[in-house]
Amino acid sequence: MCEIELSKVNSAFFGTLEALGIAAKPGRTKDALPTLKLQLRNLLATRDRLASYDARRPHVAQLSMLRRTIHHVEQMARCYLHALAAPTPWEAKKYGQEAQTHIDAAGAVLEETALSNRAAALISSTPKLGHTFASVLSALAELHPKQSLTELELKGQEQYRQISGREGGTGTGVSYLALQLVADVHLSPQRFKQVIRGTAEVLASGQRELVAQLTNGKVVRDLLAAKQRGLEGHAQLTLMLSADLDGEAMFRQMLRLYWVLYEEVGIPIMAIMLKVCGVERDYDNLTADDAGTLAKRVGANAALKPLFYGLDKNYRNAASHGHTFRLEEDMAVFELRSYAESVLVEVVIDACYSLMESIYGIQLVLDAEISNLGLEGHQLQHLGPFQPSDLDTANALIRAMGYDAQLSRFTGTVWTLDVGSEVESLTGLAKSVSTLAPGYVDTLEIRQIARTDYRQFRMPLAAIRAFGAIDGADPIKEFVDLVFDWHQNDEPFLDRRRLRCAIASVAIRALVNDDLSSIPLLRRLHDRAGAAKDAEATVATSKTIRALRTKTILGKELVDCMQQWIDRELFALP
Repeated sequence: MCEIELSKVNSAFFGTLEALGIAAKPGRTKDALPTLKLQLRNLLATRDRLASYDARRPHVAQLSMLRRTIHHVEQMARCYLHALAAPTPWEAKKYGQEAQTHIDAAGAVLEETALSNRAAALISSTPKLGHTFASVLSALAELHPKQSLTELELKGQEQYRQISGREGGTGTGVSYLALQLVADVHLSPQRFKQVIRGTAEVLASGQRELVAQLTNGKVVRDLLAAKQRGLEGHAQLTLMLSADLDGEAMFRQMLRLYWVLYEEVGIPIMAIMLKVCGVERDYDNLTADDAGTLAKRVGANAALKPLFYGLDKNYRNAASHGHTFRLEEDMAVFELRSYAESVLVEVVIDACYSLMESIYGIQLVLDAEISNLGLEGHQLQHLGPFQPSDLDTANALIRAMGYDAQLSRFTGTVWTLDVGSEVESLTGLAKSVSTLAPGYVDTLEIRQIARTDYRQFRMPLAAIRAFGAIDGADPIKEFVDLVFDWHQNDEPFLDRRRLRCAIASVAIRALVNDDLSSIPLLRRLHDRAGAAKDAEATVATSKTIRALRTKTILGKELVDCMQQWIDRELFALP
């Protein structure tokens, strides 16, 4: 439906522009008016059809976009009709300017939609379970280009804070952005935000009871298991969307997903929310009830009912008895002992997505609140069959940062990246990706291969991670520590000239500031100079260390010599 109407809106948009182009030609205005009026009539017919449609998932966002676009196209056409009939050039210009604002607005909506569709294609094209996480990161990278995982987390945290009025826990930001993307593609984006806001209000008002419940280890374990099932539900959805199933097969899979969300994910979530709202029965007694009984209790609670929209025991029962429903054209025919009805397939699909929208929103807020309380045991340590490999995860995060690694591989403890000349700062790349390596990798090798001067760097990850990690640290010592064990094209990065520059920079700064804490680094530089058989540099570091310890003044001749070393080699990071 939405794809057909989008085609009609686009046709009307460009048809109107074409008619206006004809009208703008000298002597053609009169001939163009009938065409423009016909385009407007067609446009109004499409507008009226769009207005008559029920906004059902997964087309809520698309329908909203189409309605916004056609509004601007209609106003543009009306403005140009007024302009063509205007009695004065001044009035015609005024209408033309107003029309341009609507052209710009319609273009912005279409551009926003194209971006969302590209992101949607990425999360809907998962070839296997382990790629689910990577697909979500790729989709986020499409929407938020060249942003690190830290930047995405901060952006998501801020958006979550604005909606919920609450602080998010670690990981809430990226989780929010990922779930909001799913909502923008498949659900109702506005209602998803309402679920987050409403859940945050319920948990804030029942904070004391929430804290009391979360001291029960079983509650946290159950919520963790529910999170796992929710992740599996998302993976199942993406696999379904990428599998190109026929209508009946897709319907069966949607109902199975509905059952998982209702039963396996929903029971602990409904129970904890009921407890927060003051239900006296204890958590274990509540979860001992079946999901239908819990759903009935939720539906009777004024605060919870709007949060759990989409709960329907009949669809849940049908999902658990696969032989009790069938499709007849656009209708789903249910034949249970307690429920027999024919329902539009799109109504059932909407209910399935609605429950997903409810569960995901409530889960997100619950998880954030648990993190804020400093509790552990609710974070997934491993995703089972959905767990991507270390390399898949690292590569997905690199792409999310906007880097295009032509090759990325782990070989023992070494992570090798091949990049092109478009990467201006190899050090910046190294710093960005240093936190992505698994624990068994201790060395990063970056090879810049799309250059006439091929460059290869090997860098200890520990030094890269430490660089810039301490506020107020001495920048020169940090710089030297960073590059101390680097190799460029299999040779020490600190060659004779750079090593002397490093020694002189550290030594002079240490002498000026009477900084005894520089002695360990000076000793390391002394040993490196000795290994390089640079007698002059070895003597300089020895005399500097002695001067610092004895509080004596270093000879002017040696100070002048070291200053010359600095002047000859002011090296920068690659």
